[in-house]
Amino acid sequence: MRTFNKHKKIAAPIRILEQKELKKRSDELSRREGLLHQREQEFAIKEKLIDNLLHDTRQINSNLVDSIDRIDFENASPNILRIWAQANLLSIRQRLYDFEINPDMLEKVDKLNFPVHKRFSKVFKCLKYESSKKKLWIDNDKGTFLKFYAHDILEIAFYIIAENAIKYAVPGSHINVKYDEAGSDLTVVVTNKCECLPLENELDKLFERGYRGMNASEKGTGIGMYTLKKILDHQGVPIKVNNIHNPDNKSGSFSVCLTFKDCVD
Repeated sequence: MRTFNKHKKIAAPIRILEQKELKKRSDELSRREGLLHQREQEFAIKEKLIDNLLHDTRQINSNLVDSIDRIDFENASPNILRIWAQANLLSIRQRLYDFEINPDMLEKVDKLNFPVHKRFSKVFKCLKYESSKKKLWIDNDKGTFLKFYAHDILEIAFYIIAENAIKYAVPGSHINVKYDEAGSDLTVVVTNKCECLPLENELDKLFERGYRGMNASEKGTGIGMYTLKKILDHQGVPIKVNNIHNPDNKSGSFSVCLTFKDCVD
């Protein structure tokens, strides 16, 4: 009987300690849940502010583009042309953001007969400031009048190709855009000289999300080529990339080849 009472006296303080520990853990859990809820509310407010800002930016930029599109480009000043380019560039970036957030948005948008040469020309005009800083020459071939049935998002793919060509091109060099018609099929090849080419065994990896080539000389996230492939796959446009190395095995030419099937005049 005495032994039983002794164990009972020992067990009581243990239960009290356990209860205190459980209370402590419960209070800590409640505190963390409160912080999480607070942060969720703060995030929701910030998300709403960003959405409102994006909406206003889209509206302002849309009005700006509509106004600038009516000007006489033949007699426009360089500053006006740069405003036009930057406004269109902002529109492209906004559509790229929308696509990355919600790729399914395209299912709600009608396709159109997409003028390939005209859109490539527009993209390079939008990036003229960037190309002029590196003193690059854009040799956009006489082109083609063929059109490809696709979503307008295809312009973003052209933008990514042009931006990368300018970004990695050797200063003072040429960027060549060639168009080759074969019946209703159209092949477009964009080639630029690079100081640091990807390795041959890296070419397919360039389309992987987050991948950066070992010889990459410029800052980047490895998202551009991934997004490019994603858009082109969705629009049914095959893409191939190719290297032509100089003897140093690093510099040379890099080309992007797109094939558009069943085009129309």
